[in-house]
Amino acid sequence: MYRIETEGWLKHYDFILLDILCLHIAFVLAYAASGQGWNPYEHMLYRNMAIFLTLADLLVIFSMDTLKGVLKRSMYAEFIFTSRHMAVLMAFSLLYLFVLQQGSAYSRMVLFLNFVFYAVLTWMLRLLWKNRLVKKRGCT
Repeated sequence: MYRIETEGWLKHYDFILLDILCLHIAFVLAYAASGQGWNPYEHMLYRNMAIFLTLADLLVIFSMDTLKGVLKRSMYAEFIFTSRHMAVLMAFSLLYLFVLQQGSAYSRMVLFLNFVFYAVLTWMLRLLWKNRLVKKRGCT
């Protein structure tokens, strides 16, 4: 009879999981595009970076409230939010590499391609997922 709406960040757990999935797909694609192979997780530096990126992505999602009003945003607004999210995540990554003094060992091409791929994949997947949810909500 009554339906309890989920509040807070749990309301968009699907978008959070899709963002993390896009981040790791972009990470592997960037590593492969740099010509180093298909498994960045076999190198300790890249494995640590993947763990850091996952945690930093969650931190950025929650601290910047990236997913607030995600279903109501236009395509352009979603691009702006995704770009802002990606820029903050990239700044955290650069800071991480700088603090650990691993910037010279980590491929800059992988770093920048990762964020280009991540921005495009996340933006497109968010738009597709929102479209699916809106259609599903309209049918029921």
